[in-house]
Amino acid sequence: MMKLSLMNQLIQTVDGQGRSPLAERLLQPWGFDPGTVKFFRASANCLFVFRRQGRRCFLRFNHLEERGNDSVGDELRLHQELLAQGIPVARPIPSSGGNLIEAQETAVGPVLAVVFEALEGEQPDLAEMTEGQVEQWGAALGRLHRVLKTLPADRWPNRPSWKDLLRLAESQAAPDESYLREEIDKVAQLLAALPTDSERAGLIHFDFETDNLVWNDGEVAALDFDDSARLWYVADIIFALRDLYSGRAPDPGDPSFQRFLRGYRSETKLDDAMLAHLPVFIRLHRLFFIGRLRRAVDIAGDADLPDWLLKLGGKLRGRIDAYCADIRDGAVIVR
Repeated sequence: MMKLSLMNQLIQTVDGQGRSPLAERLLQPWGFDPGTVKFFRASANCLFVFRRQGRRCFLRFNHLEERGNDSVGDELRLHQELLAQGIPVARPIPSSGGNLIEAQETAVGPVLAVVFEALEGEQPDLAEMTEGQVEQWGAALGRLHRVLKTLPADRWPNRPSWKDLLRLAESQAAPDESYLREEIDKVAQLLAALPTDSERAGLIHFDFETDNLVWNDGEVAALDFDDSARLWYVADIIFALRDLYSGRAPDPGDPSFQRFLRGYRSETKLDDAMLAHLPVFIRLHRLFFIGRLRRAVDIAGDADLPDWLLKLGGKLRGRIDAYCADIRDGAVIVR
């Protein structure tokens, strides 16, 4: 999630029909079919959908303050590596100058723009997924991990580690929040004791939920590797399933969990002993999101701002309060 003050500036460039002179300017190095550039959404990045020579594509851009060139570069190289190994992911499109990233100065500051081909297919709702789709979901993550295990983690020096995630949480903890600092210390101790060999740890997607997946004739393609991090593969499993279990560690015997793992194991090995550590990965995720959301909510609740922005700020503050209450109550949960 980008800073809400920055999101406000970017959304102000969009008119009532979803058009934005800023987006069209950023697309000049790629070109686009006239009249097709429309606002799609804003969260960690701004996303616009458009057509280029009749083909559906996406423009994604972020302020340099949010994510730098090295970080985005690692992400796009990962896309290319995965595509070369037969993993279906969104394909980055080079600009007319041959660049995957175009940096431009704008009225809202320096931004980094990238373009992806759209992935065609369906995105089934989590509540409506069939047993077979749950297994396919697990298989898709297992297939991704099988390839990621062949790519040394040190090839992605600009992707965050668990220490970086906890460092963000610590930077956003108030001086009087001793319970939060204690939780950060406890989680750090538990994670430091885990094995980090290449079969158990490496680069992970971090957000392999159904919102970031596209089904096409049984093939599952992945979107949004912008949060990819150097963590444990089992963490990617619980991060993917967190909405299915309301952020709690699932019962090992739960049928949906077993179906997901059956699909996963069909593609790569799984150290069952690592499943015992699911709760600590949930705690890590919760702490990271406290840090991320606190950084993002940089507007006052009574400021003279658009209603949608004030409501979003209130919603995010509510999530932060709920996460912090969970920690004070000793609950292992992510909402």
